[in-house]
Amino acid sequence: DEPAWLDGCHSATQIKSALAQHRPPGTPLRQLDQECRQLLANREVRATLATLQSSGVDAEYLSLDLRDAAAVAQALGGVQRKYGPIRGVVHGAG
Repeated sequence: DEPAWLDGCHSATQIKSALAQHRPPGTPLRQLDQECRQLLANREVRATLATLQSSGVDAEYLSLDLRDAAAVAQALGGVQRKYGPIRGVVHGAG
């Protein structure tokens, strides 16, 4: 969840401005850019999940390293126990 002070901030410029106001003076611009990109990515994930779920799709977001076979198996096993057979997986990197 995002802090309430980000309510109403939609553009990258608005988000960076709000972040700058809530971070210590002298926070590097690179850090503000990184935080902004992460916030926007998280918003996109939440919006996509909401769209899928409003269409009746059981969808869940999991963040894990696909190179870790044991972690993938554990995650998929948990999803199968919760929802039953898996009918699709969407992979997003970056």
